[in-house]
Amino acid sequence: MVVQRPPEQHGAAPAHDPRSARGTDDERKESRIDCPHRKACVASEGEKPVSNGERIEFYQGALTAAELEAIFRTLPFNVYFSNAEDINRIFSEPDAKDDKQLVQALGNTVQSCHSEKSVPAVNKLLDDLRSGRNDVIETLKEKDGRFTHNRYFAVRDKDGNFAGCLEVTQDVTEIRKMEPKGY
Repeated sequence: MVVQRPPEQHGAAPAHDPRSARGTDDERKESRIDCPHRKACVASEGEKPVSNGERIEFYQGALTAAELEAIFRTLPFNVYFSNAEDINRIFSEPDAKDDKQLVQALGNTVQSCHSEKSVPAVNKLLDDLRSGRNDVIETLKEKDGRFTHNRYFAVRDKDGNFAGCLEVTQDVTEIRKMEPKGY
């Protein structure tokens, strides 16, 4: 099942195709840095990583890097973010069976993490979000009796420009079995 939600109102989509920016890490000017809480993190050239004790200011408050990481580890679902150039920037998957594979995906394109057969579908999904055809695309998949709800959100900057894709996945098998009841 796929649910697509049309956009509300956005700024213009970027004039370039971010997939043309693919290449080696040097070509993308990406560099691996050591991170105290991850096996690997990725910072773009010119970006300064935030140390664990520094506060990150948001328009609605501030958090330290440690607090933000603790929140990601606590979420009852998995979150993945790729930027406007389709580069994997962060993931939170506390129940990952292969954390090493996910860490290796950081700094690489979304497309490079999928089978050749699925890349056209991945590109269409990203193009639909990037262009503003959809703000959210949802799928429900069943495999071996388990149900996974996938939601893909167009992330936009304050001017409405596409800033990336936020993917949220959750095993909803047990949720589907719940009966409504009060607390």
